[in-house]
Amino acid sequence: MHLIGLCAFSLLAAVPVQSVLAPAKLAKLRAATPVVDSPALADILSSSQTFWYDKESMLPSYQAAILESPPYGANANAKWFNLIADSVQPTALNFYDRGQGRFRFPFGTTAGADLAPNLAVYNFLWLPAKNGRLLPVAAGPKPQPIEGSGFSMDSWGWIYPVGAVVGELLFVTTPQGDVLPAEVRTRTRTADSWAIDTVRPFPTAASLSAAIKAHRPQWASVPALAKLVAHLENKHTLTPRGLHASQLPGSFDQDGYLDVLPDFADPALVKELLLGTPFTSVVGSVWKADGAQLTYAASTDSAVSIVPKGYEAGVLEVSDEACMRCHSDAGKHLTAFDSSFGDIVLYGEMWGRDAIFSFHPFDEAQYQYFWNTSYTDNRRLNPGLSAQGVIARFNAAVHKAPDYPAQELIAD
Repeated sequence: MHLIGLCAFSLLAAVPVQSVLAPAKLAKLRAATPVVDSPALADILSSSQTFWYDKESMLPSYQAAILESPPYGANANAKWFNLIADSVQPTALNFYDRGQGRFRFPFGTTAGADLAPNLAVYNFLWLPAKNGRLLPVAAGPKPQPIEGSGFSMDSWGWIYPVGAVVGELLFVTTPQGDVLPAEVRTRTRTADSWAIDTVRPFPTAASLSAAIKAHRPQWASVPALAKLVAHLENKHTLTPRGLHASQLPGSFDQDGYLDVLPDFADPALVKELLLGTPFTSVVGSVWKADGAQLTYAASTDSAVSIVPKGYEAGVLEVSDEACMRCHSDAGKHLTAFDSSFGDIVLYGEMWGRDAIFSFHPFDEAQYQYFWNTSYTDNRRLNPGLSAQGVIARFNAAVHKAPDYPAQELIAD
């Protein structure tokens, strides 16, 4: 596992941080945190040094920073479309889903979950420490020209220290009011890239079948469970599914297969399985194979299962290369997706930086000043995160190798 090298960090005394996640949410998260078989990941999930957030407590945010055409600064993704001129809207709709108030696939939600209505996602950032202090996310202005135009971006970039772990916990929310863990995804910053890992309770269909039989010895006499076990043990259950962002050339285009599980009809069993089964790495794993047809995760149409309803991650192989297909677009200027998108040059760039979408360093209290008659730049470091040492203004003399990579990861 990619996290195994972090055991040395995890064994050091923690440097506590205050999460921005609402206390009630944090308590619910703590109560439903899964058992994981990686000691390093277990330490991170329980550590007071881990910073927790979600899309309500840290708003998904973008930058619009064309030096030659103010206003410029940072703002929430949910407000991006508000300033789009009528003539530019056809191009803007390639990027933005007005009904959802967010960017379109593949940048709208965590991968494979665009259609999941019963999904809750909590994000975390674990930063290594040195000499009793966190190595912060280092942020600051990073001017650069926009290829094919006479404009220049004065957007901010930021970079994570080597050893930083950015992750997300995926939970199934049930009609019974339970919040059940389904998956943990992590990305660990290395000197030149990100190493990914994903842990799930059941890496294969066979492992779930065995668990059902162990937890419900009378499974064969229960029609729903007998049907489910038969499905799990039948390799000919895969259905074709494609995930395509045809409106954004080069961003994502993948055909694959899903394995849509029948209903458990036993919410208590699902709860037992998800709360009691150690989650293990699924890097390189195949959930089910039918000859050359492969799927990498379960799916379901049911309201209570081991994955959220409508989950499509079975199309996505769990590997560094597969994950970087979307993450390499973080911070890319919008015009880079298609040469015909020149009319959107003034409206900013894809949100996120250093190949991470969920985190930003800005003071959201300043977003109200994004559009202002004096064209004042509203970008300021979040004072609460600065005070804790989670973020800091980039200083080339300080934020350098071996503690930091030579440069952030951003597509040209």
